[in-house]
Amino acid sequence: MPLHNLHVDAQSCLSFVVKYVATTANACVTAHAMLSNNCLGKLCSSMIGPHFDHVTEAASSILESTGSVATAAAWEGVCERLGMPRQTRRTTTDNNASVRLHSQASASILPSCIIKQTRPVCAHVSIPCARSGSGRASITSPVDLVVRSGTFVTSSTSATLLQDIGGGDKIRECCTRFYALAFLDSQLKPFFFEDDGATAHGQRLADWIIEKMGGQGTPWSDSGRRGMRQPSHYKAWNNAKRHDNVRGNHFNLVDTRTWMRIHFWAARECGLHLHEAFWVWYVRFLGHFIAVYEQRAVPYANEDAKWSKLQTNIDAYILNDHTMPDLLE
Repeated sequence: MPLHNLHVDAQSCLSFVVKYVATTANACVTAHAMLSNNCLGKLCSSMIGPHFDHVTEAASSILESTGSVATAAAWEGVCERLGMPRQTRRTTTDNNASVRLHSQASASILPSCIIKQTRPVCAHVSIPCARSGSGRASITSPVDLVVRSGTFVTSSTSATLLQDIGGGDKIRECCTRFYALAFLDSQLKPFFFEDDGATAHGQRLADWIIEKMGGQGTPWSDSGRRGMRQPSHYKAWNNAKRHDNVRGNHFNLVDTRTWMRIHFWAARECGLHLHEAFWVWYVRFLGHFIAVYEQRAVPYANEDAKWSKLQTNIDAYILNDHTMPDLLE
């Protein structure tokens, strides 16, 4: 049963959610998933009005526990969907977006019924990523991207890389976070025609990546989605959310570069950049496949992977309503 359907007092339930986020191993991931899936939004929607102060107080607590500008952005997205006043939601995020992560979260133990209902919202837990040179990574040397006749080839080394970073669940965590961010992006959100949340979207993309890397089965093919990428992209190109002037147009250079920047940002937040061999390989991997949609984007893969390295870039992007003006010039 979804959290927002629980037959408990909404205000009490909201306080449990706040405590749960604060006590998870990776509060940022949990908050992102809750916000992007609108779980928290649906709970809050019943409290707008007489309980509005409780909603903003809960948001402040969650933002404080995560200390993340990106989570603040996700909260703004929830507020926008709920129709909350812009000034109010900006005040909440401005006051809390740069707060440091608490050294110790509350030791309160949540009722098991609440934990059972909140965990599925963030199905992909945070898994430590092995660092190159730390003694934990089994691959520390550069890994070639194997391409034959223009086609990517799965190799034993790519499968080992996947295992090295924490396995398929690490990719799922990354892709879930990617969609939590992408749903807020002004350039990308008109393409989204499915409204099933970041976790479901992340699962689909991650299954495809996992199968390409190898060593952990064929989750993409087993799901019955083989051959569905092109029809899905066709729906995205022709989505009614797109402006009449561009509806039907394929992904362009701005679309694909925006996609890469946000994806690498999500990967960086999940710690994937710490595994140097994987990071270099992954940049090449995405660069190879981005060519399917926009050949001109390929030379920008390295540059766009570095974009999220600077916090100033991320802060400016969020303050600019999730728009990258340098790509639009």
